[in-house]
Amino acid sequence: MLQNGYKKPLFTTPKPVALRNNRSALENGEFVVQEIEKLLNKSCIERCTSKPKVFNPLTVASSKTKQRLVWDARHINPHLLKYKQKYENASVSNRRLFFLV
Repeated sequence: MLQNGYKKPLFTTPKPVALRNNRSALENGEFVVQEIEKLLNKSCIERCTSKPKVFNPLTVASSKTKQRLVWDARHINPHLLKYKQKYENASVSNRRLFFLV
């Protein structure tokens, strides 16, 4: 659980919920514990004394050679403030450059 260090801009408050870890995290429990220990040792996360209002599940993404611990935040995604951002394609950029010359 990230208590004070990871804050996303919310426009609505999610209802309190404690979601279970995904099957991949449950099946790879030893890996999950090792990764959490690493994060604790690096001070990336801290143990908290009170139960969080929203407990997002963990999942393990696996490839042939590597596993990754993933924090599944899908539950809070609908509550996030969304910023509009336009990604221009090459034709728009080329037209702008043409007018500048």
